[in-house]
Amino acid sequence: MSERTIELVFPSEKHQKLCADFVKDHEKEKPLHGASGIERLPFDTWLERVSSMRKSENLPEGYVPATILLCLAGGELKGFTNIRHHLNERLLRTSGHIGFIVHKDERKKGYGKAILQASLRYAKKHLGIKKALVSCSTRNEASRRTIVSCGGVYENTVQDEEQGNLERYWIDI
Repeated sequence: MSERTIELVFPSEKHQKLCADFVKDHEKEKPLHGASGIERLPFDTWLERVSSMRKSENLPEGYVPATILLCLAGGELKGFTNIRHHLNERLLRTSGHIGFIVHKDERKKGYGKAILQASLRYAKKHLGIKKALVSCSTRNEASRRTIVSCGGVYENTVQDEEQGNLERYWIDI
């Protein structure tokens, strides 16, 4: 399989149809991890939310600033990534710096690795993160393999009330 190239793009009004189609394709798969609530909100409200999160404005309690990006290849939406600017106590214990989702029709094609690699480069270049925490469900073998293939070093498994058992990995960027 050839290496996949992913372009990380800030979402805007021009992406509404791509995003709506993605949400429709994943109706049975909620929440959409890494997409920051796009499945629950009107698109314009979601755009405002992701802009506010990036600027650290009006963050709900327990949230940290985060950059949510579309993951495009050839103009097609292959996924979303959510890159948290720093970790609070909850994120340090569970979700980590980066959460992402790959379109269900594009899984097992190398896009997960490409999205995580692009997210790590972004985290280093734009946020100064040198070591990123990435986690996955103990039931998600594909995510585990993706994280490890990007240099993830297993630290431990924790139990989270909302997300179940999570494996935590650190990646030097």
